[in-house]
Amino acid sequence: MTLYKFKSLRNFEFVSDIICNKRFYAANFLDLNDPMEGQFYHDPDTKKEFLEEIIQGKHKIKICSFSKDYGNLLLWAHYSDSFRGICFEVEVDNLD
Repeated sequence: MTLYKFKSLRNFEFVSDIICNKRFYAANFLDLNDPMEGQFYHDPDTKKEFLEEIIQGKHKIKICSFSKDYGNLLLWAHYSDSFRGICFEVEVDNLD
């Protein structure tokens, strides 16, 4: 499967880290830029310990987002500095 990562060139040290070290940054779940990310609704009768377990689990998660769509104009505009950045193409054999 081919996935894409859009990047701005403004912070070139981040781009060079990807190229030189062959790694992508994974943000802490709670540091994502969308405040609605991870919102969930639950039944009012849901046990409090289950809800606490979900919330605590979010503190352990790191996320690195990719797209399956190279031509997504919104991603090019937002994540690659209004079409002035670059896009990395990554081949993934197994998503497990």
